[in-house]
Amino acid sequence: MFSDQVNKDTIALSLLTAAESGHAFSAYLPSYFTIKSFALDGDPAEVQRKVANLRSGYVPAIGFGLLLGGVVSVLAKSYLPLLTSAGAAVLMVFFYEGALPADIRLFSLPWQEPPKLERPVGSQQTGVIDLQPGQWREVPNFA
Repeated sequence: MFSDQVNKDTIALSLLTAAESGHAFSAYLPSYFTIKSFALDGDPAEVQRKVANLRSGYVPAIGFGLLLGGVVSVLAKSYLPLLTSAGAAVLMVFFYEGALPADIRLFSLPWQEPPKLERPVGSQQTGVIDLQPGQWREVPNFA
């Protein structure tokens, strides 16, 4: 049914299909900036609810992309549009998961890991207060 030969038109259709598959994520999900800046504020239960809502948007976005890729694949008589739309969907899920804190991601890649900060020891003029695990603040030492 599908030909093994790929021509320029099929490649162009595949690239456009992949781009539209990525755009579907912006229709169902907030931006990367919004997730990093605002969506993860609040108490832990609220954050978990927001993350669940975010991940529920993956399903229609991926479904739309794969449906579009399947239709274009049938019209172009090539598997390439379906493969590129699937690749775009996987890439977008990686990006959206990368916006979440490392401890609640579904998966992490080495370049997505946050840098490990060393807790300062302080000096005679300052002390260190632990705020939360991995967070600290130097304060004046009045001793």
